[in-house]
Amino acid sequence: MAWKSFAPDVAATNEGLSSMSRCADREHGVRARLMRLAGASGFVLATVSASLASGSTLRIVDNAIETLDPARAPDSRSQAAAGTLFDQLYTYDYLARPARLRPLAAAALPNVSAGGQEITVTIRRGIYFAPHPAFGGRPRELMAEDFVYSVKRFMDPALRSPIASLITGKIEGLDELGARAAKTGARFDYDARVPGLVALDRYTLRIRLTQPDPAFVYFLANPDLSIVPREAVEADGDEFARKPTGSGPYVVREFKPGIRLVLERNPNYRVVHWEDVATPGPNDPEWANELRGRRYPLSDRVEWLVIPEPTTRLLALERGEVDVIPAPPAAIERDALAPRLARSGFKLVRAPTQDQNWFSFNLRDPGIGGLAPANMALRRALAMAIDDDEYVRVILNGSGRIPKNWIPQDIVGHDPSYVYPIRYEPTTANALLDRFGFRKGPDGYRLRPDGSELTLTFQVGNSSKDRQFSEFLKRSFDRVAVRFNFEALPRFEVISRQETCHYQLQDTSGWAFDWPEGSNMLLAFYGRSNGSVNMACIQDREYDALYDRLRATPLGPERAPVYRRIFERLDAITPVRLLPSSDYMYLTAPNVRGLRARSALWAMYPYIDVAPTPAQGGRN
Repeated sequence: MAWKSFAPDVAATNEGLSSMSRCADREHGVRARLMRLAGASGFVLATVSASLASGSTLRIVDNAIETLDPARAPDSRSQAAAGTLFDQLYTYDYLARPARLRPLAAAALPNVSAGGQEITVTIRRGIYFAPHPAFGGRPRELMAEDFVYSVKRFMDPALRSPIASLITGKIEGLDELGARAAKTGARFDYDARVPGLVALDRYTLRIRLTQPDPAFVYFLANPDLSIVPREAVEADGDEFARKPTGSGPYVVREFKPGIRLVLERNPNYRVVHWEDVATPGPNDPEWANELRGRRYPLSDRVEWLVIPEPTTRLLALERGEVDVIPAPPAAIERDALAPRLARSGFKLVRAPTQDQNWFSFNLRDPGIGGLAPANMALRRALAMAIDDDEYVRVILNGSGRIPKNWIPQDIVGHDPSYVYPIRYEPTTANALLDRFGFRKGPDGYRLRPDGSELTLTFQVGNSSKDRQFSEFLKRSFDRVAVRFNFEALPRFEVISRQETCHYQLQDTSGWAFDWPEGSNMLLAFYGRSNGSVNMACIQDREYDALYDRLRATPLGPERAPVYRRIFERLDAITPVRLLPSSDYMYLTAPNVRGLRARSALWAMYPYIDVAPTPAQGGRN
C-alpha cells in the first residue's frame, strides 16, 4: 500500500466522504470490504484452474490458518480470511489515494461528537446473515445489536482473544464487564448493558469512548471487528471457528485448520460491482477501469493452501499451477525480475513497504530487560552490532529498505526530520559495554559486571530462512563478544513463548498496520497490551502516559511533539531493534489483473481477476 496522505481530522473529512458514499449509493447501494492479509512476513498468492461451471477459481498459497473466528484469530492471515466471511462497519477504497474510508455495513460515515468521545453509526438495512438452523433455516438481517455482541466477545475471559488489547481501555464500561467475569469466574454476561456500547434501535449504534480517540474510527474498518450473529455462535460452539455463518462475500466449503481452506461465493450476498469498492485514479493501471461492471468478489471460488518454501512456490508458478506468488529470492536479479521469467511473460508487482520489522528483547527478563543502566547498555550495544547493509544483502537478497523512523513513510505520524538513531557501530557498541563493566573473560567473550557468565538465548523458528538468520546474528553478536545460544523452535511455540514473555530475545516480531496511523503500531509497546500485541513485554509508566496523551490528541500537527517524545523514549529503552524490510513484491502470471502490492491492511484476493487462457475460452 502507499498512504500518500491521510485526512488530519476525521470529522473534517465526513462531508466529502459522505458525498462519495451517496454517489455510490445511487448506482448500486452497496459496499464491499477489505481485510488485513498478512503479518510483517505474510503474503497472498492466487492461481487459475480449469473454469468451473459457476466461474473462476483463485488459489492462494500462504502460511497456515488455524481459525475463522475473527475474535480468536491470532494473526493477520487468519483475520484476513475470516474477514471475507463477515461484514465490518467500514472498509477502505481499494485504489483511492489518499486512502478513504467507505461505509460497508454502515449506511454512512460515522457521526463523531464535537468532543470526540461519542460515535454514532447507522446500520445499512437489508444485509443478511446466511441461513442457519438458529434462524429457523432462513437468512437473518444484520442489526446494530450484532455489532454490540461482536465487540463484547473480545472481553469474554473464556474466549481468551489474542487481540483484545486492540480495544482494551477504549470503550466506556467494556473493560469492567470483562473484569467482573474474570474475577468471579462466572459466565460472561452478554446481556449486561455497557454504557459505551449501545444499540439505540435496530439500526442505530452509539459508541462512547473512555477518552477522545480520533483514530478509533479507523479501527471500525478492521476485520477484527467483523460482525457475527450471536445465535449461530452459541449454537455452533467451537464449530463456529471452523465453519462460521456470516454476511460476507464468501462462505466456507471446506476447512482443515493449518492445511487447507476452500471458500465459495455466498449465494445470498448482495450485488456489489468492482466500481463499488474501487475508485480508479489517473495513475492506476489500465485494468482499474477495465474491471468496471465485474461482480465482486471477482472469483467464485478461493482455495487457500500451504506451501512453506519459496522455491517450491516458484516452481508451482512456472508449471502453471499457481498464478501469483510472493516474489522469492530466486526470481529477483539485480533488484529486478529475472530475465528468464520476464521472457515467459511473468510480471513483478511491487511497492514500497510500510510494514515494520524488528526482533524483540524481553523487558521482563532479568538478564536482558528492565531499566537498569547496565541492561539498557547491553540492549543498545547488541542493537548496534547489526549491520543493516549485510542484512539486506544476505537475508533480503539485496532488496530491502533500512529503517529511518519508527513510523514508516506515508503512515500518519511519520516524521521525516527524525532519524532512527540506532545503526551499525560496532566500535561504539564495544566501548559502551566496556564502560558499563562487561569486560572480556579468558575465552574472549564478555562477562557480566559482577563477573558472572554472560550467555543469552535467542529463540528463532526452525525453517531454512530462520537458520540463515541465526548465522547472521551469530556473526553480528560476535563483533561485540557476547555469547549466544540459538534455540530453534516450531513457529507456534515461538509465538506462544512470546505471548507469555518466556524468552530473552526473539525474531518473530514486527507490525503490519491495522489502520493507517502511527498509534496503531505504537500499541505494541503499551503496558495494557501485555499478553497480546506487546511482545517486548514492556511496562513503562512514562511511555504509557505519552501514549494516552497521543490517543487524546486530535489528528494533525498537534500530535507531532507527542510522537517525537515517544520516539525518544523508545530509543532510550530499546525494547526492539528495527530491521530492514523488503518491498511488497509479487510475481504474477500474464493473465492476472487487479493485484496491488500493499500492506496487510488490505485483503487482495477478492480483487484479483484471473482471466481465462485461450485454451479455456469463455469468461470468468
